[in-house]
Amino acid sequence: METAAHKASSELSGTDLDIDEDLEYQRRAWRFQRIGWIAIGLVLIGALLGLFGRGPLSRSVATDPENRFAVEYDRIARYESPFRLVIQLQPVPESSRSRTARLWIDRRYAESLRIEQITPEADRTELTADGFVYMFHMSDGQPSTITMTGTMEHVGWVQGRLGTGPRDAVVFRQFVFP
Repeated sequence: METAAHKASSELSGTDLDIDEDLEYQRRAWRFQRIGWIAIGLVLIGALLGLFGRGPLSRSVATDPENRFAVEYDRIARYESPFRLVIQLQPVPESSRSRTARLWIDRRYAESLRIEQITPEADRTELTADGFVYMFHMSDGQPSTITMTGTMEHVGWVQGRLGTGPRDAVVFRQFVFP
C-alpha cells in the first residue's frame, strides 16, 4: 500500500523504485571505513615521527657500560640510501699515554654497507679475522668524534657491532627498507 507522499514522489521522478535497506551491512561498512581511517592516521603519524625514515623515532644512541664509546645511528635506513654514524671515543685514562684511538667494526656489519667517507681520515687501517680496525690520532684529554657516511647494501635487519675491539663492542640493530 503506497502512501500519498510516496506516490507523489514516484510520479515526479517518473519511476517506481523500491530500495531495500540493509542497515546491518551499512553498519559493518561504516565500521570498516572507520578502522581504515584510523589505520591511515596511525601510519601517517608514524611516518611523521620517523618510523619509516628520518624523524625523532629513527635516531638512537648506543653506549658501552663505561661510557667510553658511543655510536649515534639510524634505527631505520633505506637500501642504497645515505647513512651516517657518529662515533664518540672518550680519551684514554691518564695511566695510558697512547694518543691513538682504535675503532673496530664487525666484518658482517661492514659487509652490509658501503663506507664512502670517514671524518677525520684514519691514520691506519687493519684487516683482522673478525673485522676492520681504524686507527686515529687523538688529542690529549679530548674526546674524538668520528663521522662515517656511506650507503646501506642489504635489506632487512642488520646488526651492527662497533667498539675498540670485539670484546667491548656496542651492539645495535637497524632495519633497512627496500
